[in-house]
Amino acid sequence: MKKVLIYFLLIFNIVYTYSQSASGDLVSKDSSQVRSITNSYIPFNLLKSSLKISETYQNIQGSPYIQNTIGTRNIPICKIFDSNMMFLGSALGFYNAYMDEMEISTIDNGLDYYLLKKNSDFLYIRFSNKTYKVYDFDYKPNYFIILSENDTGVCTLLKKEKVYFLKRSSETVSLIEGDEASFMRAKDSYFLKIDNAVFKIPKNKKAFFNLFKEKNELVKKYTKEKNLKLTLEDDLLSIVTYYNSLLK
Repeated sequence: MKKVLIYFLLIFNIVYTYSQSASGDLVSKDSSQVRSITNSYIPFNLLKSSLKISETYQNIQGSPYIQNTIGTRNIPICKIFDSNMMFLGSALGFYNAYMDEMEISTIDNGLDYYLLKKNSDFLYIRFSNKTYKVYDFDYKPNYFIILSENDTGVCTLLKKEKVYFLKRSSETVSLIEGDEASFMRAKDSYFLKIDNAVFKIPKNKKAFFNLFKEKNELVKKYTKEKNLKLTLEDDLLSIVTYYNSLLK
């Protein structure tokens, strides 16, 4: 899509202006390394491949990307940490929810994008307002947002963002009249990571409470006393926090 390409170019111009006024933290480009906004590196062994992202989704309405920019600059800078929370570097980052891929670019480039490796329990990608991590679900790695304070407890609340692709054809009809093809943001869904397994939160209350095994009656009682709803993010977070407190 032309808008996406223009957006990338605007970001490059903003980043270039920022780099000109920075106090020397930014380093020059190097073909063998992905540089960060600090003097640390994001090495190529963290990338899925050395191929540059060239897809611009032209002639498609909407966007496959999740908006992860806040503030007046609107620059989607993310910090990347390894599984031990050791800081590896910063980069421009875009989460492609349609492809379920994380695309990054060097701070001092902003035009050439690469895919991060999508390994389970491998990297934390932290934007200013959310943290992504890959976990295995349904026999494949998926990007989730960590809603709990961290993912070190027995139970962690996760959120999954999704974008669908709609294409007009003789069999299907776009939801937007006149559009040949479009991206549509789906409703976010919630998951629980319990120990090393990830479960989509079931609609059935009995199935939900059974996820907490021997503590299910206590969790059920707490939920009822606090009048918590299984469809509300804050209420789910309260349930998860309570469950973890029972295991201390």
